[in-house]
Amino acid sequence: MKLFLSAGELSGDILGAAVARALRTQATEPLELSGIGADAMAAAGIESLFPASDLAVMGIVEVLPRLPRILRRLKETTAHILKTQPDVVLTIDAPGFNVRLARRLRAARDAGQWRGKLVHLVAPSVWAWKPGRAAKMAALYDHLLCLLPFEPPYFTKHGLNATFIGHPILDYNIPETSETLFRVQNNIAPDTPLLLLLPGSRASEVNRLLPLFIETATRLRAQIPALEIALLAAPHLSAVIAQKTQHVPALRLITDAAQKYPLYRSATAALAASGTVSVELALAGTPHAIAYKISPISYALVRRLITVKYASLVNLLAEAPLIPEFIQDDATPEALSAALLPLLRGKKVTPEYAAALDQLQSPDGKSPAQRAAAVLLGLV
Repeated sequence: MKLFLSAGELSGDILGAAVARALRTQATEPLELSGIGADAMAAAGIESLFPASDLAVMGIVEVLPRLPRILRRLKETTAHILKTQPDVVLTIDAPGFNVRLARRLRAARDAGQWRGKLVHLVAPSVWAWKPGRAAKMAALYDHLLCLLPFEPPYFTKHGLNATFIGHPILDYNIPETSETLFRVQNNIAPDTPLLLLLPGSRASEVNRLLPLFIETATRLRAQIPALEIALLAAPHLSAVIAQKTQHVPALRLITDAAQKYPLYRSATAALAASGTVSVELALAGTPHAIAYKISPISYALVRRLITVKYASLVNLLAEAPLIPEFIQDDATPEALSAALLPLLRGKKVTPEYAAALDQLQSPDGKSPAQRAAAVLLGLV
């Protein structure tokens, strides 16, 4: 059996690695895996055709300078799949690249050049904006693997088989005993307020959010002189971030991924880019606010299409603003520091995180990767 897994960014790389391991566990005959990924998929035994970071870019304007390289990678990937003839191609998130890849493969299949199945993992948020994408996905894919419990009906009504597999974030091991570990290792007293900055894993995110986050932290330190600041940087962006933050007092730049959850546990409060990290912080019980900015042109194009009230998944599940959100023009140092100040001064926020996150559990108790692997092997 041959399967090809295409992950276009770091979050997809982690998902792809988990699915690869589950496939190897469940397969009853020899299994050959190839794909596009990064470190996690490499550790799971998948050699990437090229670095997944070549595809990790967000925003309409932001993608334009990298479009020639992305199109070249798209051509290379299509050629590889047609040459190796995998039984199933699993595209993971990254719709900008993966939907284009699926379109080419569907055309190749219609022309008799390939006989495999197409599956996508992580449903597009048609419940939030551009609902017409559901019918387009149905025209391309044979199966859709959904992370949210309310997603399958949006696609099955268009004839696309869709399975809720649970959200993989619930499988993340957030140690219960590490609340003081980071503080002890870094000589930070238990009662010293610690602000954690999480500006994202994409270069485009960091370019827009880092100055905002630094100015917010500087304002907060002026009000709380004892404030310690930690910034967790994706390894591939650490050099750029180090250069941009070298003059910020009391800032600790952390690039070791092993420090991630100890940091979550030790932080008094956090400021994060909107995304999956907000769910991780909620799982760790870390009070936080989220912010996000894209180019003004990109935002002007998409804001009229958004149909949901909240950006945070936790808020969406709870149907309440448990986590303060600051998007685009609302994301200012003044607004962010005002939201974070009471959290850093010890305000107890015990939101209904647990009740919201329980909805992400898979229905049969199996891990999302196990359920995904079962669907893929069933298609073979």
